[in-house]
Amino acid sequence: EDRVFPRPDERLRLQDSEAGQQIAQHRHLEHHAEGHQHPQDEVHVVVSENSAKNYLFTADERRIMMEAITKKYGNVHVHVYDGIVVSFAESLGAKVLVRGIRNITDFAYEFDLSLMNKGLNQKIETVFLPTEPKYFVLKSSGIKELASLGGDISGMVPKIVEEELKKKFQRHNG
Repeated sequence: EDRVFPRPDERLRLQDSEAGQQIAQHRHLEHHAEGHQHPQDEVHVVVSENSAKNYLFTADERRIMMEAITKKYGNVHVHVYDGIVVSFAESLGAKVLVRGIRNITDFAYEFDLSLMNKGLNQKIETVFLPTEPKYFVLKSSGIKELASLGGDISGMVPKIVEEELKKKFQRHNG
């Protein structure tokens, strides 16, 4: 969905909840902040690999989609990183990691991860950003299955993700 607001010269702020939650729902948001209420902040989205997951899209494909989703913000940078995220955050001088959560299961996983990250670097805090209620029950596996069957996922993912899922499943099914 294309919107006039925010203008391309505006910056994404953490308290810009609609935009922040749209990004955070993809669970790849890492935030570089030195006082996150200031409009000059930088937001770094980290696309990472989890060896326990089986991805439909490569890290580079996910990076390209995230860049398209965030291109209207002048202060968002998207990276692919396959190491320890807190180490990457440290290399950027980040002070805060923002983790998107949908439910208690996400929170339990992310909380344990935040404790590990805190053990690795005491200077970097983790903030949990709950998603909007309409996304509570969404799981990527369910969305992928629905898309593979030709179902309507337009209200569940950004337009570019919907288009790329359709392309991916046309190749696999066609």
